[in-house]
Amino acid sequence: MGKKKLINKYISWVNFNMRVLQEAKDSQNPILEKAKFLSISGSNFDEFFMTKAAKLKAKNKGILFDVLNECKKLFLKQEKIYFDIILPGLEKEGIYILDVEKLKDEKNDFIESFFKEQIYPLLTPVTVDETRPHPLLESGRLYIGAILKSRDGLYKFAIVKVPQNIPRVIKVDEGGFCLVEDIIKINLDKVFFGFEIESSCAFRLIKRAKADLPGNLGEDGVLNFTKMQLLKRPQETVLAEVEKPAPGEIVSVLEEMHALGGGFVIRRKAPLDFTFLEELYNIMDVKQAKFKPHTGLARYSEDNIFEEISKADVLLHYPFDSFSDYLAFLKRAAYDKDVLAIKITLYRIGEDSPIIPVLIDAAKRGKQVTVVIELKAKFDEETNYYWACNLEKAGCHVVYGPKDLKVHCKITLVLRKEGGKIARFSHICTGNYNEKNAKTYTDIGIFTKDEETGKDVGEIFNMLSGLNPAPKLKKLCIAPFSMRDEILGLIDGEIKNAKAGKKARIIAKMNSLLDKKIIQALYHASSCGVRVDLIVRGVCALVPEDRDFSGNIAVKSVVGRFLEHSRVFYFYSGGKEKVFISSADWMKRNLDRRIEVMMPVLSSDLKRELTDILNIYLKDDLKSHYLKSDATYEKRISKKFSAQDELIKKTNN
Repeated sequence: MGKKKLINKYISWVNFNMRVLQEAKDSQNPILEKAKFLSISGSNFDEFFMTKAAKLKAKNKGILFDVLNECKKLFLKQEKIYFDIILPGLEKEGIYILDVEKLKDEKNDFIESFFKEQIYPLLTPVTVDETRPHPLLESGRLYIGAILKSRDGLYKFAIVKVPQNIPRVIKVDEGGFCLVEDIIKINLDKVFFGFEIESSCAFRLIKRAKADLPGNLGEDGVLNFTKMQLLKRPQETVLAEVEKPAPGEIVSVLEEMHALGGGFVIRRKAPLDFTFLEELYNIMDVKQAKFKPHTGLARYSEDNIFEEISKADVLLHYPFDSFSDYLAFLKRAAYDKDVLAIKITLYRIGEDSPIIPVLIDAAKRGKQVTVVIELKAKFDEETNYYWACNLEKAGCHVVYGPKDLKVHCKITLVLRKEGGKIARFSHICTGNYNEKNAKTYTDIGIFTKDEETGKDVGEIFNMLSGLNPAPKLKKLCIAPFSMRDEILGLIDGEIKNAKAGKKARIIAKMNSLLDKKIIQALYHASSCGVRVDLIVRGVCALVPEDRDFSGNIAVKSVVGRFLEHSRVFYFYSGGKEKVFISSADWMKRNLDRRIEVMMPVLSSDLKRELTDILNIYLKDDLKSHYLKSDATYEKRISKKFSAQDELIKKTNN
């Protein structure tokens, strides 16, 4: 069968963020939740332009212009939602984003005092001239640009960075807030004393993300990390955002300073950088304006967690289950006198990780603690390195992983003496060991005491520390060595069953689907009569519902209160029903350039539980967007059934 068409991954990414943006106007969502979704859509675009768009700019400007045009349509929708939905909705709840220039005298007194005492001391105005032609401006940060006129009639361009170490949302009175950049703008005459302010506006630059740290950092981590940091300085500017009305002189200076064409300067009527809405969300305690709080179900304690895992494999589904169960497992391992060793991989640790103190405590108690930390986790490099240093100082053995491969798998192994033998307690997860993520991302984690699985996990850790190039595993499957072939083999098994007239079914839930070989295999499976249901949250290059080659494939994206992040794969397998969880999406980068793990679910009870979860997502129509053969998405609401609401309900019951 010849290769069939694919959806452009960049356009698919824009479409995903269009789905996120739809949540910002969904009438079922409380107003502060809508504001938060608008904030998320803005943050997503920053990341997109820093990474994917930056690469496109260097490789294929034609495609980039097409993507940019699609993005501009979305920017206009963002602004319409902000002015037509978010602001009026906030005002109904007594929350006002105030226009500083129109405030009454008594409020102006507060703002003048706040500027003088809290803001002005932090400002460092910079003029751009022959001595300072190109000041280094940070990616994503807010600046105020101004055209100044001196007493002798000369003009200068000047820049003030909006401080990051004070809140951006300033409370003026009960329910009334203003933005710190607006306060700075109306006080520019106090910043540039002796100059006339000809014009001014806020702006921000989006620059290419810092380069990845190449390879293994070696034993001398501090020296090597410092060298790598020199390679990570922000590169060229990809995009500039300026607020309307944007003075032409300021736009021209920015275009010249940062080599930007007119198409890469976006003029915004709404405030730049919608993340201030999340800040507003966090400081407002208006119950009816937010979702009802959800607390994950805690099933286990430090006292019984090992014993329960010994009885049967345990499945945790975050955030419906509590991350505290995993912490209980780790804490028990830290103080249990029979535990000999703890091994764990950490990808995105977080700034306030509760895991790090437990690992440090375990090392101090004499446990052998091995921590594989990924220093090439984009946007988390510095945080991860900070924790790596702390762990090393505490006596943990810190490993940075193989050269040229990111360690993206999420695995934990605890070795414990039991009856004169070594028992292996393993935990394998689809998402990061990050307490904050576990409250907002949906992920699956499984505890098992299965000996072969434990030995496999041990072999993977040996490989990560440099002992083995590619481990031979009995239960687990690992990328980049065997995972794609395993997946293709499972698909081929369904194809053979379909050709033999047997029932054949595939259900796969993941974040992204881009791998061309797997997509072509799914097309072939569809043509042979295999029913394929895909739940793909984000980017999907597969074209479904085309009667010529994908008539048996349906694709849906679920976008709701929690970010769908779990990867679960189901194959009917002639009635034997094979179910897997994995840290990997079906993407080339995951399958070829990362260390990933796929775990077969051995317990029949857990198989049934995961199959039920998949079916709940297939039943969802309230938060589902269905991909059509023309690469667009549509809502098909009939039963008004929400998978996430149902899973919350099951937890509460």
